[in-house]
Amino acid sequence: MRCQWTDQFNTVRFPSRRVVKDIRVNNLLPWIVRRHPEVPVVYLLRHPWAGATSLAALGWPSRLEQLRAQGPLFDGPLASFRALVDEVAERDDPFLTFVLRWCLENYVPTTMLAPAAAHVVFYEHLMARPEEELARLSARLGQVAPGRWRVAEVPPGVLARPSRTNYLGTDVAAGSAGGQRPAPPPAGVNTERALEIVRAFGLDRLYDGDPGPRCAPQDVLRGSVGMATT
Repeated sequence: MRCQWTDQFNTVRFPSRRVVKDIRVNNLLPWIVRRHPEVPVVYLLRHPWAGATSLAALGWPSRLEQLRAQGPLFDGPLASFRALVDEVAERDDPFLTFVLRWCLENYVPTTMLAPAAAHVVFYEHLMARPEEELARLSARLGQVAPGRWRVAEVPPGVLARPSRTNYLGTDVAAGSAGGQRPAPPPAGVNTERALEIVRAFGLDRLYDGDPGPRCAPQDVLRGSVGMATT
């Protein structure tokens, strides 16, 4: 895949290795792990409130209909959530819709992947203690692919510089208060209903109304896919 969007920050003409970042393939992770066990997978989680608030503020489409149209998902692991998905879709509430999408994108990997299948990172931990989390990631990559991957030493000042995709200009510098807690939801949103949606998927074991994650990274994945190959 080549396009201006994906290539805009790529300055390497002849890469010797590749890092693939994707925000829409969470439900494919069990297949990816089974099909490509040699590829290290890093699974990043962030508080659903923060993601929903940001996406709603940017006016991004929820693309919920694309998810609902995927028969293998809704005739399979997501079958029991059809009524809930229909109910939230009818509300046409952007915040609740994005919270629902977060659930639909994280239920499958957290319930199907084995603990050893992917390296789990919480966004909030990465922001609060980046050096520690990067060291943990480097150790994991050294175990999964010895000699092939490592986390390069980060030059001074880089972690304090916001990402180029920080479109809202929020305070997300490493270690900042803004990076450690989710932005407050927009005025008038129904956070109680949002929490009910998260609980319906059983994902309140990961996040609830509090700012940070509720469990340790090693307790996120509870499935069996990948156990024999990673």
